[in-house]
Amino acid sequence: MGRDKLWRPSDPFPSNGMVHGYAVGILTSLRRSFEKKGGNALPDREIENFREGLKACGLVDLGFQGYPFTWDNKRTIGFTEERLDRFVARENWSELFPTARVIHLDGNRPEHRPLICDIRG
Repeated sequence: MGRDKLWRPSDPFPSNGMVHGYAVGILTSLRRSFEKKGGNALPDREIENFREGLKACGLVDLGFQGYPFTWDNKRTIGFTEERLDRFVARENWSELFPTARVIHLDGNRPEHRPLICDIRG
């Protein structure tokens, strides 16, 4: 399945479902073009489909503190880095956890920078 179809959900998450929940994952899509440095640009339609998919599911990106990119291709020539990993949550999650913050950790890593969500702030 192509990314263009993946981010076109037919039904949003049920309102009685994961009310306080959040999700984290390698979503392999970007919300904005500045979330990628180097390499070929992503098609605008693909970025827009991802944003529309999050909105249709009632999910928002929780933002982050730290280095802006969470993945790189480990190359010297053709170096590319992107913000692929992120925490997303229901729209009301930040009201329930107002001091929460997502941190992109530093350190020696394989391909993906570790993330932590501190709900105590």
